[in-house]
Amino acid sequence: MLKSFTRNYNDNSTEAGFQFTFNCDICNDGYRSSFIESTTAGKGKLLRGLGAGASIVGGLVGGRGHNLGYSADRASSVLSERFENRSPEWMKEHDVAFEHAQNEAMQHFHRCPNCTQYACDACWNEDAGLCTKCAPRQEVYVAQAHAAAMKRNIDEAGQNATVWQGSIESKTTICPACGKPAGTGKFCNNCGASMDMNECPKCGAKNALTVKFCNNCGTNLAAASVPAVPPGLCQACGTQNPPDTKFCGGCGAKLPAAAMEEEAAQARSAAVLARWDALLPQYPKWNLGGSGIQLEEYEYENGYPTYGLHVSGPGLPAALNQYTQLLKQNGFVTAGQYPSETQLFKRVGGVTYSFSSDNAFDGGIDNMSVYFCVREPSGGFDYRAPEPQKPKSWKDMLGI
Repeated sequence: MLKSFTRNYNDNSTEAGFQFTFNCDICNDGYRSSFIESTTAGKGKLLRGLGAGASIVGGLVGGRGHNLGYSADRASSVLSERFENRSPEWMKEHDVAFEHAQNEAMQHFHRCPNCTQYACDACWNEDAGLCTKCAPRQEVYVAQAHAAAMKRNIDEAGQNATVWQGSIESKTTICPACGKPAGTGKFCNNCGASMDMNECPKCGAKNALTVKFCNNCGTNLAAASVPAVPPGLCQACGTQNPPDTKFCGGCGAKLPAAAMEEEAAQARSAAVLARWDALLPQYPKWNLGGSGIQLEEYEYENGYPTYGLHVSGPGLPAALNQYTQLLKQNGFVTAGQYPSETQLFKRVGGVTYSFSSDNAFDGGIDNMSVYFCVREPSGGFDYRAPEPQKPKSWKDMLGI
């Protein structure tokens, strides 16, 4: 009875000859011995020729997918026959060939003294004298531990990550006429009443039709909705002007429409200045006059916030000059490849804050638009123009 040095082997012998595959106990890759042709084969030269085509020279073979290599090839079906009813002479040859194959294969395996398994060269740790299952190679084990730690950190970060923020709520608009849900349209789904909002004449905020006082500025909406005098009627001279006229055509007095517009503009300006510190903390607040101050927010492709300040009123060029000086007092300077008083910059903690007054009065001398942006200026904040070179003399040019 055959007894191999390793329990993990396959007998690939056929009537044509003898060959064996010895597998590594760790990775299951194998070493296939050289093919030894049988001298007592019953099928003569045909079988010997077939046997000769089946890997005559021994060598390393793959793992689990190569254990039954011969049975996968229909062209060598005779080689895949097992050796039932073999002659005694063939069996003796088989035993001798097996011993020869073992001696050939043992050169490619190592017996681990710890687990007593046989390992191939790839699974043998030469430094430790053990198989890599008992003594993994340091660099391999470090890489494996690093990969495991990375996966663990990613999993922990994924568990703690917030991927959605918001409130789960359902809003229902109630019709002020019938008291039932009105839906999302302009008219109530139940009774057809209008669902339009009432605009505050002072600040422009939208309010429900049933609200008596503005939710934003507290203006009495009931009193404002019923004017004491007809629109356009001048209380100074009694002239009836077209509705929405701001100044009387008869005496030049200011009409209620102009007064209400000014009050609304002042309310909007106060709201803008109230949010200034939260939106533009690095810039001094605009307190230099003007009416109808508006602060418009933009978003550039790079994701940096940009705000446009729009002011109307007289005397804005002088006011802008004052504000420019105020910016310089707060650390803003000219920078970039082409320094200009209309482009000021300030760097705080690695972030660059810019102010631009280019084309500030494109809308007219009484309408100013300037811009604030958090970004890196064109040309580079640290750009410095090269020092002017001294002209060469005629002696330098001639090399004298």
